[in-house]
Amino acid sequence: FKNQCYATCPSQTVPNEDEKVCQADCPEGNYLSGTKCVSTCPQSYFKAETYKTCEQCSSTCKSCDTTADKCTTCFTDTTLKHLHQNTCIKQCPYQFLPDDDHICQPWTCQPPCDSCGEGPTDCKSCKQETPYYHERFCYEKCPDPFYNDPSGEFGCVECFADCGSCSGPGDKKCNSCRVGSGLVLWEHKCREECPDDDNYVIEDGACEYGPVEASVPLVTVIASVAVAGLFVVLSQLKCFASDFRDGAESIVALMTIGQFLGRVFMIIDLFVLEKEFMMAVYFMTLIASVGVMIIFTGSDLEMLLVTDKNFIRLSKTITFKLVVFF
Repeated sequence: FKNQCYATCPSQTVPNEDEKVCQADCPEGNYLSGTKCVSTCPQSYFKAETYKTCEQCSSTCKSCDTTADKCTTCFTDTTLKHLHQNTCIKQCPYQFLPDDDHICQPWTCQPPCDSCGEGPTDCKSCKQETPYYHERFCYEKCPDPFYNDPSGEFGCVECFADCGSCSGPGDKKCNSCRVGSGLVLWEHKCREECPDDDNYVIEDGACEYGPVEASVPLVTVIASVAVAGLFVVLSQLKCFASDFRDGAESIVALMTIGQFLGRVFMIIDLFVLEKEFMMAVYFMTLIASVGVMIIFTGSDLEMLLVTDKNFIRLSKTITFKLVVFF
Protein backbone atom coordinates (compact mmCIF):
# COMPACT_ATOMS: atom_id res chain seq x y z
CA PHE A 1 0.00 0.00 0.00
CA LYS A 2 1.55 3.29 -1.16
CA ASN A 3 4.80 1.55 -2.12
CA GLN A 4 5.11 -0.30 1.15
CA CYS A 5 4.55 -4.00 1.83
CA TYR A 6 2.12 -5.13 4.52
CA ALA A 7 1.22 -8.53 5.92
CA THR A 8 -2.32 -7.27 6.31
CA CYS A 9 -3.83 -4.12 4.83
CA PRO A 10 -3.82 -0.97 7.00
CA SER A 11 -6.90 0.44 8.65
CA GLN A 12 -9.61 1.73 6.26
CA THR A 13 -8.20 -0.31 3.41
CA VAL A 14 -9.17 -3.66 1.94
CA PRO A 15 -7.10 -6.06 -0.17
CA ASN A 16 -7.44 -6.28 -3.92
CA GLU A 17 -6.40 -9.86 -4.59
CA ASP A 18 -6.17 -9.35 -8.35
CA GLU A 19 -3.85 -6.37 -8.08
CA LYS A 20 -2.18 -7.54 -4.84
CA VAL A 21 -2.61 -4.06 -3.38
CA CYS A 22 -4.52 -2.55 -0.54
CA GLN A 23 -7.25 -0.13 -1.59
CA ALA A 24 -9.28 2.36 0.36
CA ASP A 25 -12.37 0.90 1.89
CA CYS A 26 -14.68 3.50 0.29
CA PRO A 27 -17.91 3.21 -1.72
CA GLU A 28 -17.67 3.07 -5.51
CA GLY A 29 -16.61 6.43 -6.93
CA ASN A 30 -15.12 7.69 -3.64
CA TYR A 31 -11.50 8.11 -2.57
CA LEU A 32 -9.80 8.10 0.79
CA SER A 33 -8.58 11.52 1.85
CA GLY A 34 -6.96 11.27 5.27
CA THR A 35 -9.54 9.31 7.24
CA LYS A 36 -12.57 10.30 5.11
CA CYS A 37 -14.02 9.01 1.90
CA VAL A 38 -14.68 11.83 -0.58
CA SER A 39 -15.96 12.00 -4.14
CA THR A 40 -13.71 14.97 -5.01
CA CYS A 41 -10.14 15.34 -3.80
CA PRO A 42 -9.02 18.65 -2.23
CA GLN A 43 -7.00 21.24 -4.18
CA SER A 44 -3.46 20.15 -5.06
CA TYR A 45 -4.48 16.48 -4.75
CA PHE A 46 -5.34 14.02 -7.46
CA LYS A 47 -7.30 10.77 -7.57
CA ALA A 48 -4.93 7.80 -7.43
CA GLU A 49 -6.89 4.99 -9.03
CA THR A 50 -4.43 2.34 -7.91
CA TYR A 51 -5.13 2.82 -4.22
CA LYS A 52 -8.43 4.76 -4.49
CA THR A 53 -6.88 7.55 -2.46
CA CYS A 54 -6.27 11.29 -2.85
CA GLU A 55 -2.56 11.91 -3.42
CA GLN A 56 -0.75 15.27 -3.29
CA CYS A 57 0.37 16.99 -6.52
CA SER A 58 3.87 18.25 -7.21
CA SER A 59 4.76 21.51 -5.45
CA THR A 60 4.66 23.45 -8.73
CA CYS A 61 1.11 22.32 -9.59
CA LYS A 62 -1.99 24.03 -8.30
CA SER A 63 -3.94 21.03 -9.56
CA CYS A 64 -2.93 17.84 -11.33
CA ASP A 65 -4.38 14.71 -12.87
CA THR A 66 -3.46 11.01 -12.80
CA THR A 67 0.09 11.65 -11.51
CA ALA A 68 1.66 14.17 -9.16
CA ASP A 69 3.68 15.94 -11.86
CA LYS A 70 0.94 16.12 -14.54
CA CYS A 71 -0.20 19.67 -13.82
CA THR A 72 -3.56 20.99 -15.01
CA THR A 73 -3.24 24.49 -13.50
CA CYS A 74 -0.40 26.52 -11.99
CA PHE A 75 -0.06 28.96 -9.10
CA THR A 76 -0.32 32.46 -10.63
CA ASP A 77 1.49 34.17 -7.74
CA THR A 78 4.77 32.40 -8.50
CA THR A 79 7.28 32.69 -11.31
CA LEU A 80 6.27 29.26 -12.67
CA LYS A 81 2.74 30.38 -13.54
CA HIS A 82 2.37 29.37 -17.22
CA LEU A 83 1.09 25.93 -18.08
CA HIS A 84 2.67 24.22 -21.07
CA GLN A 85 2.24 20.53 -21.84
CA ASN A 86 1.16 19.75 -18.23
CA THR A 87 4.21 21.51 -16.78
CA CYS A 88 4.35 24.85 -14.98
CA ILE A 89 7.04 27.07 -16.52
CA LYS A 90 8.26 30.65 -16.23
CA GLN A 91 7.68 31.73 -19.82
CA CYS A 92 5.87 30.22 -22.79
CA PRO A 93 8.24 28.84 -25.44
CA TYR A 94 8.66 30.21 -28.97
CA GLN A 95 5.43 30.39 -30.99
CA PHE A 96 3.32 30.08 -27.84
CA LEU A 97 1.56 32.87 -25.96
CA PRO A 98 -0.26 32.70 -22.59
CA ASP A 99 -4.02 33.17 -22.61
CA ASP A 100 -6.09 34.69 -19.79
CA ASP A 101 -5.78 31.46 -17.81
CA HIS A 102 -1.97 31.42 -18.20
CA ILE A 103 -2.10 28.42 -20.52
CA CYS A 104 0.44 28.59 -23.35
CA GLN A 105 -1.41 28.54 -26.66
CA PRO A 106 0.21 28.17 -30.09
CA TRP A 107 -0.03 31.12 -32.46
CA THR A 108 0.44 31.74 -36.16
CA CYS A 109 1.80 34.88 -37.79
CA GLN A 110 -0.99 37.42 -38.33
CA PRO A 111 -1.43 40.13 -41.00
CA PRO A 112 0.15 42.48 -41.84
CA CYS A 113 3.22 40.34 -41.06
CA ASP A 114 4.57 37.84 -43.56
CA SER A 115 6.94 36.29 -41.01
CA CYS A 116 7.11 36.91 -37.27
CA GLY A 117 9.49 36.99 -34.34
CA GLU A 118 8.24 36.61 -30.78
CA GLY A 119 4.53 37.10 -31.40
CA PRO A 120 1.80 36.95 -34.06
CA THR A 121 2.17 40.70 -34.81
CA ASP A 122 5.91 40.96 -34.14
CA CYS A 123 6.80 41.32 -37.81
CA LYS A 124 10.13 40.25 -39.27
CA SER A 125 9.04 40.67 -42.90
CA CYS A 126 5.99 42.21 -44.57
CA LYS A 127 3.32 41.21 -47.05
CA GLN A 128 3.21 42.87 -50.47
CA GLU A 129 0.13 44.97 -49.70
CA THR A 130 1.78 46.43 -46.57
CA PRO A 131 5.42 46.60 -47.64
CA TYR A 132 6.87 49.28 -45.34
CA TYR A 133 8.58 47.93 -42.23
CA HIS A 134 8.90 50.12 -39.15
CA GLU A 135 9.49 49.21 -35.50
CA ARG A 136 8.56 45.54 -35.95
CA PHE A 137 5.32 46.29 -37.78
CA CYS A 138 4.22 46.60 -41.44
CA TYR A 139 2.45 49.58 -43.00
CA GLU A 140 0.87 50.44 -46.34
CA LYS A 141 2.33 53.93 -45.82
CA CYS A 142 4.88 54.92 -43.22
CA PRO A 143 3.38 56.57 -40.11
CA ASP A 144 4.12 60.18 -39.22
CA PRO A 145 6.74 61.58 -38.78
CA PHE A 146 8.33 59.13 -41.23
CA TYR A 147 8.28 58.86 -45.01
CA ASN A 148 8.53 55.89 -47.36
CA ASP A 149 12.13 54.97 -48.08
CA PRO A 150 12.69 55.80 -51.78
CA SER A 151 15.66 53.41 -52.04
CA GLY A 152 13.41 50.41 -52.61
CA GLU A 153 14.27 48.80 -49.25
CA PHE A 154 10.70 49.39 -48.06
CA GLY A 155 11.77 50.94 -44.80
CA CYS A 156 10.60 54.12 -43.09
CA VAL A 157 12.90 57.13 -42.76
CA GLU A 158 12.34 59.83 -40.15
CA CYS A 159 11.40 63.30 -41.38
CA PHE A 160 13.40 66.46 -40.74
CA ALA A 161 13.25 67.44 -37.06
CA ASP A 162 10.73 70.29 -37.58
CA CYS A 163 8.30 68.25 -39.68
CA GLY A 164 5.25 66.56 -38.22
CA SER A 165 4.76 64.76 -41.54
CA CYS A 166 6.67 64.93 -44.79
CA SER A 167 7.05 63.56 -48.30
CA GLY A 168 10.83 63.22 -48.34
CA PRO A 169 14.17 64.23 -46.78
CA GLY A 170 15.25 67.73 -45.84
CA ASP A 171 13.52 70.76 -44.36
CA LYS A 172 11.61 71.68 -47.55
CA LYS A 173 9.48 68.54 -47.81
CA CYS A 174 7.26 69.07 -44.77
CA ASN A 175 3.51 68.51 -45.03
CA SER A 176 2.91 69.70 -41.47
CA CYS A 177 4.94 70.88 -38.49
CA ARG A 178 5.54 68.99 -35.26
CA VAL A 179 2.81 69.52 -32.69
CA GLY A 180 3.89 71.87 -29.92
CA SER A 181 6.83 73.30 -31.86
CA GLY A 182 5.11 76.67 -32.39
CA LEU A 183 6.17 76.60 -36.05
CA VAL A 184 3.93 77.26 -39.07
CA LEU A 185 4.09 75.66 -42.50
CA TRP A 186 4.88 77.78 -45.57
CA GLU A 187 5.89 76.34 -48.93
CA HIS A 188 6.55 72.92 -47.30
CA LYS A 189 8.96 74.42 -44.78
CA CYS A 190 8.37 75.00 -41.08
CA ARG A 191 9.19 78.52 -39.90
CA GLU A 192 8.49 80.72 -36.90
CA GLU A 193 5.95 82.97 -38.63
CA CYS A 194 4.23 83.62 -41.93
CA PRO A 195 5.78 85.96 -44.54
CA ASP A 196 5.56 89.68 -43.78
CA ASP A 197 2.38 90.20 -45.74
CA ASP A 198 -1.04 91.14 -44.43
CA ASN A 199 -2.65 88.74 -46.89
CA TYR A 200 -1.26 85.67 -45.06
CA VAL A 201 -3.20 84.03 -42.25
CA ILE A 202 -2.57 80.86 -40.23
CA GLU A 203 -5.02 78.06 -41.03
CA ASP A 204 -4.52 74.65 -39.33
CA GLY A 205 -0.86 75.40 -38.61
CA ALA A 206 -0.07 76.56 -42.15
CA CYS A 207 0.28 79.99 -43.80
CA GLU A 208 -2.61 80.49 -46.20
CA TYR A 209 -2.76 83.37 -48.68
CA GLY A 210 -5.98 85.35 -49.04
CA PRO A 211 -8.16 85.75 -45.93
CA VAL A 212 -11.90 86.08 -46.35
CA GLU A 213 -11.83 89.85 -45.83
CA ALA A 214 -9.41 90.29 -48.73
CA SER A 215 -11.48 88.30 -51.19
CA VAL A 216 -14.83 90.00 -50.66
CA PRO A 217 -14.10 93.46 -52.20
CA LEU A 218 -12.74 91.85 -55.37
CA VAL A 219 -15.89 89.79 -55.78
CA THR A 220 -18.03 92.86 -55.22
CA VAL A 221 -16.15 94.85 -57.84
CA ILE A 222 -16.40 92.03 -60.37
CA ALA A 223 -20.13 91.65 -59.74
CA SER A 224 -20.72 95.40 -60.00
CA VAL A 225 -18.75 95.70 -63.25
CA ALA A 226 -20.57 92.70 -64.72
CA VAL A 227 -24.00 94.11 -63.88
CA ALA A 228 -23.00 97.56 -65.12
CA GLY A 229 -21.90 96.04 -68.41
CA LEU A 230 -25.22 94.23 -68.70
CA PHE A 231 -27.17 97.44 -68.23
CA VAL A 232 -25.03 99.25 -70.79
CA VAL A 233 -25.83 96.58 -73.35
CA LEU A 234 -29.53 96.74 -72.52
CA SER A 235 -29.53 100.51 -72.75
CA GLN A 236 -28.00 100.26 -76.21
CA LEU A 237 -30.90 98.02 -77.18
CA LYS A 238 -33.26 100.81 -76.11
CA CYS A 239 -34.82 98.58 -73.48
CA PHE A 240 -34.33 101.06 -70.68
CA ALA A 241 -33.53 104.29 -72.53
CA SER A 242 -36.90 105.89 -71.93
CA ASP A 243 -37.09 104.85 -68.30
CA PHE A 244 -33.77 105.84 -66.73
CA ARG A 245 -33.87 109.45 -67.88
CA ASP A 246 -31.68 110.74 -65.16
CA GLY A 247 -28.06 109.55 -65.45
CA ALA A 248 -27.53 109.78 -61.70
CA GLU A 249 -30.46 107.43 -61.08
CA SER A 250 -28.97 104.90 -63.51
CA ILE A 251 -25.59 104.98 -61.79
CA VAL A 252 -27.19 104.54 -58.36
CA ALA A 253 -29.26 101.65 -59.66
CA LEU A 254 -26.20 99.92 -61.07
CA MET A 255 -24.22 100.41 -57.86
CA THR A 256 -27.08 99.13 -55.72
CA ILE A 257 -27.65 96.00 -57.78
CA GLY A 258 -23.90 95.43 -57.88
CA GLN A 259 -23.70 95.67 -54.10
CA PHE A 260 -26.62 93.27 -53.73
CA LEU A 261 -25.03 90.72 -56.05
CA GLY A 262 -21.74 91.32 -54.31
CA ARG A 263 -23.29 90.05 -51.10
CA VAL A 264 -24.51 86.94 -52.95
CA PHE A 265 -21.03 86.32 -54.33
CA MET A 266 -19.63 86.95 -50.85
CA ILE A 267 -21.73 84.06 -49.51
CA ILE A 268 -20.47 81.81 -52.31
CA ASP A 269 -16.89 82.86 -51.54
CA LEU A 270 -17.33 82.08 -47.85
CA PHE A 271 -18.78 78.67 -48.73
CA VAL A 272 -15.75 77.83 -50.89
CA LEU A 273 -13.40 78.91 -48.09
CA GLU A 274 -15.40 76.79 -45.59
CA LYS A 275 -16.20 79.78 -43.35
CA GLU A 276 -19.51 78.33 -42.17
CA PHE A 277 -20.16 80.87 -39.40
CA MET A 278 -19.45 83.96 -41.50
CA MET A 279 -21.41 82.46 -44.38
CA ALA A 280 -24.41 82.02 -42.10
CA VAL A 281 -24.11 85.62 -40.87
CA TYR A 282 -23.99 87.08 -44.39
CA PHE A 283 -26.80 84.80 -45.55
CA MET A 284 -29.04 86.01 -42.71
CA THR A 285 -28.25 89.64 -43.50
CA LEU A 286 -29.11 88.97 -47.14
CA ILE A 287 -32.44 87.41 -46.16
CA ALA A 288 -33.08 90.32 -43.81
CA SER A 289 -32.32 92.84 -46.55
CA VAL A 290 -34.80 91.18 -48.91
CA GLY A 291 -37.42 91.17 -46.17
CA VAL A 292 -36.90 94.83 -45.34
CA MET A 293 -36.98 95.72 -49.05
CA ILE A 294 -40.36 93.98 -49.42
CA ILE A 295 -41.71 95.81 -46.39
CA PHE A 296 -40.43 99.18 -47.62
CA THR A 297 -41.82 98.66 -51.14
CA GLY A 298 -45.08 96.96 -50.27
CA SER A 299 -47.12 100.09 -50.86
CA ASP A 300 -45.49 100.56 -54.26
CA LEU A 301 -46.57 97.14 -55.55
CA GLU A 302 -50.08 98.43 -56.19
CA MET A 303 -48.71 100.48 -59.09
CA LEU A 304 -48.14 97.24 -61.00
CA LEU A 305 -51.89 97.06 -61.52
CA VAL A 306 -52.07 100.42 -63.34
CA THR A 307 -49.79 100.68 -66.36
CA ASP A 308 -46.48 99.52 -67.69
CA LYS A 309 -45.18 103.03 -67.19
CA ASN A 310 -45.91 102.78 -63.49
CA PHE A 311 -43.78 99.60 -63.40
CA ILE A 312 -40.79 101.72 -64.37
CA ARG A 313 -41.68 104.25 -61.67
CA LEU A 314 -41.85 101.36 -59.18
CA SER A 315 -38.40 100.16 -60.25
CA LYS A 316 -36.91 103.59 -59.65
CA THR A 317 -38.61 103.83 -56.26
CA ILE A 318 -37.25 100.42 -55.19
CA THR A 319 -33.81 101.41 -56.44
CA PHE A 320 -33.62 104.51 -54.25
CA LYS A 321 -34.94 102.64 -51.22
CA LEU A 322 -32.28 99.99 -51.76
CA VAL A 323 -29.65 102.74 -51.84
CA VAL A 324 -30.84 104.00 -48.46
CA PHE A 325 -30.89 100.49 -47.01
CA PHE A 326 -27.44 99.42 -48.23
